[in-house]
Amino acid sequence: MQLPALLSLQVSYIPPPGAVPLFPPPAPPEPAPPAAEPDTVTETTGEEETEDQVATGDETEPSSASGPPGSEPPSLPRKPPMHHVQGVRRRRRSSTKKPLSNKPQDFQIRVRVIEARQLPGVNIRPVVKVMVAGQTKRTRIRKGNSPFFDETFFFNVFEAPAELFDLPIFITVVDSRSFRTDSVIGEFRMDVETIYSEPNVHP
Repeated sequence: MQLPALLSLQVSYIPPPGAVPLFPPPAPPEPAPPAAEPDTVTETTGEEETEDQVATGDETEPSSASGPPGSEPPSLPRKPPMHHVQGVRRRRRSSTKKPLSNKPQDFQIRVRVIEARQLPGVNIRPVVKVMVAGQTKRTRIRKGNSPFFDETFFFNVFEAPAELFDLPIFITVVDSRSFRTDSVIGEFRMDVETIYSEPNVHP
């Protein structure tokens, strides 16, 4: 009959006194420390590169340390010009904005009503009302859906420039037959500043 069995062997060699060992044990641990040193060096160098890329105000510190000379010169000339250009642009924009005076002055606003086109309605007689700074003026009554007015209105205002630009101009077209709320054909509103800032409006 076959019986299962387990055999374990242990072999050992004891050299005689004064003999040189066949397998020198201290040899393998010696190359191990130099292999670990370059790993630490590469990690520290990687951290220094990331710190140089992230930090913006500590540019003088890496220059004093004797690190890799090839990586420092390209980083130094690139960063300063970017900050200088942004600062100059912001100063120019801030200098262009001039504060308006708060002293009231005499101003005259001129509004010219030329014509209207394709007004809705049948047998209407439109009238244009212009209101500026609490003053209201109306055009003459016309007939038809595309009336021609060609009338100019002048509004004298005594306001500060800072408040003048915020004044709204209301232009409303109403049917002269009935001055109820339902008779409003159309209306338009805009500020004085939007008109003043348009090109070719003022000298």
